[in-house]
Amino acid sequence: MVTEPETPLHYRSARGLARAIRTGETDSHALTRLFLDRIERGSALRAFTHVAAERAEALAEAADRLLAAGIVLGPLHGVPVAVKDSLAWAGTPQSGGSLARTDCVSDHTSAVVRRLIASGMVVLGKTSMTEFAFGLSGQNPTCGTARNPWDPLHDRAPGGSSSGSGVAVAAGLAPIAIGGDTGGSVRAPALMNHLVGYKPSSGLISRAGCLPLSPTLDVLGPITRTVHDARTLTAVLTGPDFDDPVTLTAQQASMPSGTRTLAVLAEEAWPVPMHPEAVDHWRRALERVAGSGWTLETWSPPTILDFDGLG
Repeated sequence: MVTEPETPLHYRSARGLARAIRTGETDSHALTRLFLDRIERGSALRAFTHVAAERAEALAEAADRLLAAGIVLGPLHGVPVAVKDSLAWAGTPQSGGSLARTDCVSDHTSAVVRRLIASGMVVLGKTSMTEFAFGLSGQNPTCGTARNPWDPLHDRAPGGSSSGSGVAVAAGLAPIAIGGDTGGSVRAPALMNHLVGYKPSSGLISRAGCLPLSPTLDVLGPITRTVHDARTLTAVLTGPDFDDPVTLTAQQASMPSGTRTLAVLAEEAWPVPMHPEAVDHWRRALERVAGSGWTLETWSPPTILDFDGLG
């Protein structure tokens, strides 16, 4: 009987890697070196703007020592992670994808990076993005555009603004990454790189230390290989932070217990025409949702939010 070869470490889920570290299949330092080597060999993808190799190895060694002492700081202890260039990390560049900030080096660390490190994760470096987080397709003509790894012959849009985070995970340069989402900047690169992108509700994850775009819409969220990874990393990052007052407001459950109704944007309200194949995928996905016991309610935006009017 022929069996499928085991999934290489660099293409495993973050939870799978955490399990591999705990069981002794590998350790955090070896895993971190693996990803650092892949980042170097995959530099043509332009996924990273800054690689913190020495720091990453130090964090990995610390994670291994803690595990050897029986101390596990979190569910993704020892697992490498990449973060968007909009997030501050003391001593590293925070360009925001703009030449205007080329010489900007953070003198403080963002709440998200602090939580990642406090949970035992290993920060590999900063990922590329569109300038000041504008743009869903992912192009950055001045600082360089991350290359979608799914097509080796032609340039394909990587999705933005968290383009580097999506490319890094898709290409196996990092098992999991942090992006920022104002109007789709986590979800678009996840979609275009065949990954999972999750935009949490406002106030779940602190934005302190992140370059702002829209105070009322900005959130930070994970780009991952699996839904389980996205849920796990969100849990790691969720919590109140005095530096982001929105996180201090009691959060309502995003979906009350027992709710089985889902609002679906009416097709006639879509902002742009979709390719027939994409429409077919969309409709079949809705059929699967309805078949799992959900009630679908068609929703159209009020006139004030009409897409044509907003343009």
